[in-house]
Amino acid sequence: MNKVVIYARYSSDSQTEQSIEGQMRVCKEYAEKNGYAVVGEYVDRAMTGTNDKRPAFQQMIGDSKKHEWNFVLVYKFDRFARSRYDSAINKSILKKNGVKVVSATEQISNTPEGIILEGMLKSFAKYYSAELSQKVKRGLKESRIKGLFTGGPTPYGYDKINQRLVINETEANIVRQMFNDYLSGIRIKDIVVKLSSTGIKNKYGTEWNINSVSRILRNENYKGIITADDTIYTNIYPQIVSKEIFDEVNAKLKVGKRTSAHYKTDTQYLLSGKLLCGKCGGLMTGDSGKGKLGKIYNYYKCFTKKRNKEKCDKKSISKEYIEDIVFTATQNFFMQIDLKALAKKITEIYNKSQKKITN
Repeated sequence: MNKVVIYARYSSDSQTEQSIEGQMRVCKEYAEKNGYAVVGEYVDRAMTGTNDKRPAFQQMIGDSKKHEWNFVLVYKFDRFARSRYDSAINKSILKKNGVKVVSATEQISNTPEGIILEGMLKSFAKYYSAELSQKVKRGLKESRIKGLFTGGPTPYGYDKINQRLVINETEANIVRQMFNDYLSGIRIKDIVVKLSSTGIKNKYGTEWNINSVSRILRNENYKGIITADDTIYTNIYPQIVSKEIFDEVNAKLKVGKRTSAHYKTDTQYLLSGKLLCGKCGGLMTGDSGKGKLGKIYNYYKCFTKKRNKEKCDKKSISKEYIEDIVFTATQNFFMQIDLKALAKKITEIYNKSQKKITN
Protein backbone atom coordinates (compact mmCIF):
# COMPACT_ATOMS: atom_id res chain seq x y z
CA MET A 1 0.00 0.00 0.00
CA ASN A 2 1.26 3.49 -0.91
CA LYS A 3 2.00 5.71 2.08
CA VAL A 4 1.05 9.37 1.91
CA VAL A 5 1.21 12.48 4.04
CA ILE A 6 -1.34 15.25 3.76
CA TYR A 7 -0.27 18.88 3.42
CA ALA A 8 -2.91 21.53 4.14
CA ARG A 9 -2.68 25.32 4.27
CA TYR A 10 -4.90 28.35 4.48
CA SER A 11 -4.08 32.02 3.96
CA SER A 12 -5.07 34.78 6.34
CA ASP A 13 -7.44 36.28 3.78
CA SER A 14 -11.00 35.47 4.90
CA GLN A 15 -10.18 31.79 5.55
CA THR A 16 -10.38 30.02 8.90
CA GLU A 17 -9.63 26.78 10.69
CA GLN A 18 -12.68 25.32 8.91
CA SER A 19 -10.72 25.57 5.66
CA ILE A 20 -8.14 23.16 7.09
CA GLU A 21 -10.85 20.76 8.25
CA GLY A 22 -12.40 20.77 4.78
CA GLN A 23 -9.09 20.11 3.06
CA MET A 24 -8.24 17.26 5.45
CA ARG A 25 -11.65 15.66 5.00
CA VAL A 26 -11.44 15.68 1.17
CA CYS A 27 -7.85 14.39 1.20
CA LYS A 28 -8.66 11.53 3.58
CA GLU A 29 -11.67 10.53 1.49
CA TYR A 30 -9.46 10.53 -1.64
CA ALA A 31 -6.78 8.45 0.12
CA GLU A 32 -9.30 5.87 1.31
CA LYS A 33 -10.90 5.64 -2.13
CA ASN A 34 -7.56 5.13 -3.87
CA GLY A 35 -5.97 2.76 -1.36
CA TYR A 36 -3.48 5.19 0.18
CA ALA A 37 -2.40 4.88 3.82
CA VAL A 38 -2.20 8.30 5.51
CA VAL A 39 0.87 8.25 7.78
CA GLY A 40 1.30 11.92 8.58
CA GLU A 41 -0.14 15.43 8.39
CA TYR A 42 1.56 18.81 7.88
CA VAL A 43 -0.48 21.97 8.40
CA ASP A 44 0.37 25.67 7.97
CA ARG A 45 -2.22 28.08 9.36
CA ALA A 46 -2.60 31.66 8.07
CA MET A 47 0.44 31.27 5.81
CA THR A 48 0.68 32.62 2.26
CA GLY A 49 1.39 30.28 -0.62
CA THR A 50 3.30 32.89 -2.61
CA ASN A 51 6.57 31.63 -1.12
CA ASP A 52 7.81 28.47 0.60
CA LYS A 53 8.77 30.09 3.93
CA ARG A 54 6.25 27.97 5.84
CA PRO A 55 7.31 25.95 8.92
CA ALA A 56 5.26 22.79 8.33
CA PHE A 57 6.01 22.86 4.60
CA GLN A 58 9.77 23.04 5.19
CA GLN A 59 9.54 20.27 7.79
CA MET A 60 7.70 18.11 5.25
CA ILE A 61 10.37 18.73 2.60
CA GLY A 62 13.06 17.81 5.13
CA ASP A 63 11.22 14.68 6.32
CA SER A 64 10.96 13.38 2.75
CA LYS A 65 14.65 12.46 3.02
CA LYS A 66 13.69 9.71 5.49
CA HIS A 67 11.90 7.78 2.68
CA GLU A 68 9.01 6.87 4.98
CA TRP A 69 6.25 7.81 2.49
CA ASN A 70 5.80 8.05 -1.27
CA PHE A 71 3.25 10.81 -1.86
CA VAL A 72 2.28 14.28 -0.64
CA LEU A 73 -1.49 14.66 -0.92
CA VAL A 74 -2.95 18.17 -1.20
CA TYR A 75 -6.49 19.49 -1.67
CA LYS A 76 -5.36 21.59 -4.65
CA PHE A 77 -1.95 22.22 -6.15
CA ASP A 78 -2.09 25.87 -5.05
CA ARG A 79 -2.05 24.62 -1.44
CA PHE A 80 1.43 23.26 -2.20
CA ALA A 81 2.64 26.47 -3.88
CA ARG A 82 1.32 29.35 -5.98
CA SER A 83 4.75 30.25 -7.29
CA ARG A 84 5.76 28.09 -10.24
CA TYR A 85 9.42 28.60 -9.32
CA ASP A 86 8.97 27.42 -5.72
CA SER A 87 6.76 24.57 -6.92
CA ALA A 88 9.34 23.34 -9.41
CA ILE A 89 12.23 23.55 -6.93
CA ASN A 90 10.43 21.75 -4.12
CA LYS A 91 8.88 19.12 -6.39
CA SER A 92 12.38 18.43 -7.70
CA ILE A 93 13.63 17.88 -4.14
CA LEU A 94 10.71 15.55 -3.40
CA LYS A 95 11.27 13.65 -6.65
CA LYS A 96 14.90 12.99 -5.69
CA ASN A 97 13.59 11.50 -2.45
CA GLY A 98 11.10 9.30 -4.31
CA VAL A 99 8.04 11.42 -3.47
CA LYS A 100 5.31 12.73 -5.81
CA VAL A 101 2.75 15.46 -5.18
CA VAL A 102 -0.88 14.45 -5.78
CA SER A 103 -4.03 16.63 -5.76
CA ALA A 104 -7.28 15.25 -4.38
CA THR A 105 -9.40 17.48 -6.61
CA GLU A 106 -7.25 18.09 -9.71
CA GLN A 107 -6.50 14.92 -11.61
CA ILE A 108 -3.49 15.54 -13.83
CA SER A 109 -1.60 12.89 -15.78
CA ASN A 110 2.15 12.65 -16.33
CA THR A 111 1.73 13.33 -20.05
CA PRO A 112 3.02 16.52 -21.76
CA GLU A 113 -0.59 17.77 -21.78
CA GLY A 114 -0.79 17.17 -18.03
CA ILE A 115 2.38 19.18 -17.44
CA ILE A 116 0.88 22.09 -19.43
CA LEU A 117 -2.40 21.83 -17.52
CA GLU A 118 -0.63 21.90 -14.15
CA GLY A 119 1.33 24.98 -15.25
CA MET A 120 -1.92 26.69 -16.28
CA LEU A 121 -3.52 25.91 -12.90
CA LYS A 122 -0.54 27.40 -11.08
CA SER A 123 -0.71 30.50 -13.29
CA PHE A 124 -4.39 30.94 -12.48
CA ALA A 125 -3.65 30.52 -8.77
CA LYS A 126 -0.89 33.14 -8.94
CA TYR A 127 -3.22 35.49 -10.83
CA TYR A 128 -5.89 35.00 -8.16
CA SER A 129 -3.40 35.76 -5.40
CA ALA A 130 -2.19 38.97 -7.09
CA GLU A 131 -5.74 40.08 -7.88
CA LEU A 132 -6.85 39.42 -4.30
CA SER A 133 -3.93 41.47 -2.98
CA GLN A 134 -4.92 44.38 -5.22
CA LYS A 135 -8.54 44.16 -4.11
CA VAL A 136 -7.56 44.17 -0.44
CA LYS A 137 -5.31 47.22 -0.90
CA ARG A 138 -8.00 48.97 -2.93
CA GLY A 139 -10.59 48.21 -0.25
CA LEU A 140 -8.35 49.54 2.52
CA LYS A 141 -7.69 52.72 0.55
CA GLU A 142 -11.41 53.31 0.00
CA SER A 143 -12.07 52.78 3.71
CA ARG A 144 -9.36 55.30 4.65
CA ILE A 145 -10.74 57.85 2.19
CA LYS A 146 -14.11 57.49 3.95
CA GLY A 147 -12.42 57.98 7.33
CA LEU A 148 -13.03 54.44 8.53
CA PHE A 149 -10.77 52.61 10.97
CA THR A 150 -9.26 49.70 9.02
CA GLY A 151 -8.74 47.28 11.88
CA GLY A 152 -6.40 46.23 14.67
CA PRO A 153 -6.60 47.02 18.40
CA THR A 154 -8.34 50.30 19.21
CA PRO A 155 -5.58 52.76 20.23
CA TYR A 156 -5.48 54.21 23.74
CA GLY A 157 -7.39 57.48 23.81
CA TYR A 158 -10.04 56.34 21.34
CA ASP A 159 -13.19 54.24 21.15
CA LYS A 160 -14.50 52.60 17.99
CA ILE A 161 -18.12 53.22 17.00
CA ASN A 162 -19.48 51.98 13.66
CA GLN A 163 -15.96 51.56 12.21
CA ARG A 164 -15.02 55.12 13.15
CA LEU A 165 -12.75 56.32 15.92
CA VAL A 166 -14.03 58.80 18.48
CA ILE A 167 -12.08 60.38 21.32
CA ASN A 168 -12.35 58.75 24.75
CA GLU A 169 -11.94 61.93 26.80
CA THR A 170 -10.84 60.15 29.98
CA GLU A 171 -8.01 58.35 28.18
CA ALA A 172 -7.26 61.34 25.93
CA ASN A 173 -6.62 63.55 28.96
CA ILE A 174 -4.09 61.00 30.22
CA VAL A 175 -2.38 61.02 26.80
CA ARG A 176 -2.22 64.83 26.86
CA GLN A 177 -0.75 64.69 30.37
CA MET A 178 1.97 62.31 29.17
CA PHE A 179 2.98 64.79 26.48
CA ASN A 180 2.88 67.75 28.86
CA ASP A 181 4.84 65.88 31.54
CA TYR A 182 7.57 64.93 29.09
CA LEU A 183 7.82 68.51 27.82
CA SER A 184 8.09 69.79 31.38
CA GLY A 185 11.22 67.67 31.85
CA ILE A 186 9.75 64.58 33.49
CA ARG A 187 11.50 61.45 32.23
CA ILE A 188 9.52 58.61 30.67
CA LYS A 189 10.34 56.24 33.52
CA ASP A 190 9.02 58.83 36.00
CA ILE A 191 5.84 59.19 33.94
CA VAL A 192 5.42 55.41 34.28
CA VAL A 193 5.84 55.68 38.04
CA LYS A 194 3.29 58.49 38.14
CA LEU A 195 0.74 56.46 36.18
CA SER A 196 1.30 53.44 38.41
CA SER A 197 0.99 55.44 41.65
CA THR A 198 -2.38 56.83 40.57
CA GLY A 199 -3.71 53.42 39.49
CA ILE A 200 -4.02 54.32 35.79
CA LYS A 201 -3.91 51.25 33.53
CA ASN A 202 -3.51 50.91 29.77
CA LYS A 203 -6.20 49.80 27.29
CA TYR A 204 -5.70 46.17 28.28
CA GLY A 205 -6.02 46.82 32.00
CA THR A 206 -2.33 46.22 32.70
CA GLU A 207 0.47 48.43 34.02
CA TRP A 208 2.20 50.95 31.80
CA ASN A 209 5.91 50.54 31.06
CA ILE A 210 8.63 52.61 29.42
CA ASN A 211 8.05 51.08 25.98
CA SER A 212 4.28 51.60 26.00
CA VAL A 213 4.57 55.24 27.09
CA SER A 214 7.33 55.81 24.53
CA ARG A 215 5.07 54.41 21.79
CA ILE A 216 2.33 56.84 22.83
CA LEU A 217 4.70 59.79 22.58
CA ARG A 218 5.95 58.71 19.14
CA ASN A 219 2.57 57.81 17.63
CA GLU A 220 1.66 60.43 15.01
CA ASN A 221 -1.98 59.34 15.19
CA TYR A 222 -2.39 61.54 18.26
CA LYS A 223 -1.79 64.67 16.19
CA GLY A 224 -4.57 63.49 13.88
CA ILE A 225 -2.75 61.86 10.99
CA ILE A 226 -1.90 58.40 9.69
CA THR A 227 0.46 57.55 6.82
CA ALA A 228 -0.37 54.53 4.67
CA ASP A 229 1.02 53.64 1.23
CA ASP A 230 2.83 57.00 1.05
CA THR A 231 -0.46 58.86 1.59
CA ILE A 232 -1.28 61.01 4.63
CA TYR A 233 -4.85 60.78 5.93
CA THR A 234 -6.27 63.35 8.36
CA ASN A 235 -9.84 62.07 8.59
CA ILE A 236 -9.39 58.84 10.57
CA TYR A 237 -7.82 59.77 13.93
CA PRO A 238 -9.42 62.76 15.74
CA GLN A 239 -6.63 64.99 17.01
CA ILE A 240 -5.79 64.60 20.71
CA VAL A 241 -2.62 66.73 20.94
CA SER A 242 -1.63 69.70 18.81
CA LYS A 243 0.89 69.32 16.01
CA GLU A 244 3.17 71.79 17.81
CA ILE A 245 3.26 69.80 21.05
CA PHE A 246 3.69 66.47 19.24
CA ASP A 247 6.55 67.81 17.11
CA GLU A 248 8.20 69.42 20.16
CA VAL A 249 8.06 66.14 22.09
CA ASN A 250 9.48 64.12 19.20
CA ALA A 251 12.22 66.64 18.55
CA LYS A 252 13.19 66.26 22.19
CA LEU A 253 13.03 62.46 21.93
CA LYS A 254 15.33 62.54 18.89
CA VAL A 255 17.81 64.78 20.65
CA GLY A 256 17.90 62.37 23.59
CA LYS A 257 18.41 59.45 21.21
CA ARG A 258 21.24 61.12 19.32
CA THR A 259 23.10 62.21 22.42
CA SER A 260 26.10 59.95 22.90
CA ALA A 261 26.52 58.02 26.12
CA HIS A 262 29.55 60.22 26.92
CA TYR A 263 27.37 63.28 27.31
CA LYS A 264 24.24 61.71 28.76
CA THR A 265 23.37 62.68 32.30
CA ASP A 266 20.80 61.41 34.73
CA THR A 267 19.89 64.94 35.80
CA GLN A 268 16.70 65.30 37.79
CA TYR A 269 14.91 68.62 37.45
CA LEU A 270 13.31 68.98 40.87
CA LEU A 271 11.07 71.89 39.85
CA SER A 272 9.66 70.32 36.65
CA GLY A 273 5.92 70.90 36.49
CA LYS A 274 6.11 73.26 39.47
CA LEU A 275 8.06 76.31 38.25
CA LEU A 276 6.13 79.00 36.35
CA CYS A 277 7.45 81.78 34.13
CA GLY A 278 7.23 85.15 35.88
CA LYS A 279 6.50 86.93 32.58
CA CYS A 280 3.87 84.83 30.79
CA GLY A 281 2.80 82.31 33.45
CA GLY A 282 3.79 79.31 31.33
CA LEU A 283 5.65 76.27 32.58
CA MET A 284 9.43 76.43 32.99
CA THR A 285 10.77 73.12 31.70
CA GLY A 286 14.10 71.43 32.34
CA ASP A 287 16.60 71.54 29.51
CA SER A 288 20.33 71.25 28.93
CA GLY A 289 22.97 72.33 26.46
CA LYS A 290 26.63 71.79 25.70
CA GLY A 291 29.12 74.65 25.80
CA LYS A 292 31.98 75.26 23.37
CA LEU A 293 34.36 73.27 25.56
CA GLY A 294 31.97 70.33 25.86
CA LYS A 295 30.64 71.15 29.32
CA ILE A 296 26.97 70.31 29.96
CA TYR A 297 24.81 73.16 31.30
CA ASN A 298 21.43 72.46 32.94
CA TYR A 299 18.76 75.13 33.14
CA TYR A 300 15.04 75.89 33.16
CA LYS A 301 13.50 77.46 30.08
CA CYS A 302 10.05 78.93 29.48
CA PHE A 303 8.09 76.43 27.40
CA THR A 304 6.03 79.21 25.80
CA LYS A 305 9.26 80.82 24.57
CA LYS A 306 10.53 77.47 23.25
CA ARG A 307 7.43 77.19 21.09
CA ASN A 308 7.16 80.84 20.08
CA LYS A 309 9.86 83.39 20.95
CA GLU A 310 7.52 86.27 20.08
CA LYS A 311 5.12 85.38 22.92
CA CYS A 312 7.71 85.50 25.70
CA ASP A 313 11.24 86.83 26.09
CA LYS A 314 12.04 85.22 29.44
CA LYS A 315 15.71 84.26 29.67
CA SER A 316 16.70 80.74 30.71
CA ILE A 317 17.73 80.38 34.33
CA SER A 318 20.42 78.16 35.82
CA LYS A 319 19.07 74.95 37.34
CA GLU A 320 21.49 75.12 40.26
CA TYR A 321 20.73 78.79 40.96
CA ILE A 322 16.93 78.55 41.06
CA GLU A 323 16.85 75.21 42.89
CA ASP A 324 19.16 76.60 45.58
CA ILE A 325 16.81 79.55 46.07
CA VAL A 326 13.78 77.26 46.37
CA PHE A 327 15.65 74.87 48.69
CA THR A 328 16.72 77.70 51.00
CA ALA A 329 13.21 79.18 51.09
CA THR A 330 11.72 75.76 51.82
CA GLN A 331 14.23 75.12 54.56
CA ASN A 332 13.42 78.46 56.21
CA PHE A 333 9.71 77.69 55.96
CA PHE A 334 10.04 74.34 57.72
CA MET A 335 12.09 75.90 60.50
CA GLN A 336 9.19 78.19 61.35
CA ILE A 337 6.36 75.64 61.54
CA ASP A 338 5.26 72.76 63.77
CA LEU A 339 6.69 69.72 61.99
CA LYS A 340 4.59 67.22 63.99
CA ALA A 341 1.38 68.95 62.95
CA LEU A 342 2.57 69.09 59.35
CA ALA A 343 3.48 65.38 59.36
CA LYS A 344 0.03 64.54 60.75
CA LYS A 345 -1.66 66.59 58.03
CA ILE A 346 0.43 65.01 55.25
CA THR A 347 -0.40 61.53 56.58
CA GLU A 348 -4.12 62.33 56.48
CA ILE A 349 -3.90 63.59 52.90
CA TYR A 350 -1.93 60.52 51.81
CA ASN A 351 -4.39 58.10 53.45
CA LYS A 352 -7.33 59.81 51.68
CA SER A 353 -5.56 59.54 48.31
CA GLN A 354 -4.92 55.83 48.83
CA LYS A 355 -8.61 55.21 49.61
CA LYS A 356 -9.57 56.87 46.32
CA ILE A 357 -7.20 54.60 44.40
CA THR A 358 -8.44 51.38 46.01
CA ASN A 359 -12.16 52.28 45.78
